[in-house]
Amino acid sequence: MNTEDKLDHPIITPYVIPTVLGSLWAILSHPQSWIDAVGAAVALGGDVDTLGAIVGAVMGAKLGFQSIPKSLRSTVQRRDEIEELARGLSALFREH
Repeated sequence: MNTEDKLDHPIITPYVIPTVLGSLWAILSHPQSWIDAVGAAVALGGDVDTLGAIVGAVMGAKLGFQSIPKSLRSTVQRRDEIEELARGLSALFREH
């Protein structure tokens, strides 16, 4: 498939809208708790891995990597590099 053929296919599928809406709901429902926001997203069911990833990433960026439970952070490969990137992203959120 060449590049032009790829552009003929829709980028937004019917699954994108409920996933984004569910993510926003969880984030807005639990704006100060990473674990509560991610838990609420996963409890919605459906595409839980994508919901959890979106909500976890946004909440981690918003609240800082320290808001993610240490038990989850400690097993991540290349954790130091990721934490450094997370600190920088979190600082950007706080500046604006």
